[in-house]
Amino acid sequence: MLCFPFLVGRYGGVWEKLFPGIETRVLGASPMFWVPGSREICLWMSAVDAAKKVAVRVIEKFGLHLMVYPVGDKSTQPGQQLLS
Repeated sequence: MLCFPFLVGRYGGVWEKLFPGIETRVLGASPMFWVPGSREICLWMSAVDAAKKVAVRVIEKFGLHLMVYPVGDKSTQPGQQLLS
């Protein structure tokens, strides 16, 4: 349930080499931010909650690009709707 699988491409240095100067944030499933320890790791790695209101704010207020790694299933998002 940790963010690590989602962030390999982002923090492995590949993204920065292919797309220099494009600042991004990675969307993480909301439950990852509910678990103590997991939340801190995700924030440390610049991940943000995948809730629509959070994602929209990251785009509109900060002008950052979002990375989405489609993994998991509906059980990781109980009652939540990702960007649509």
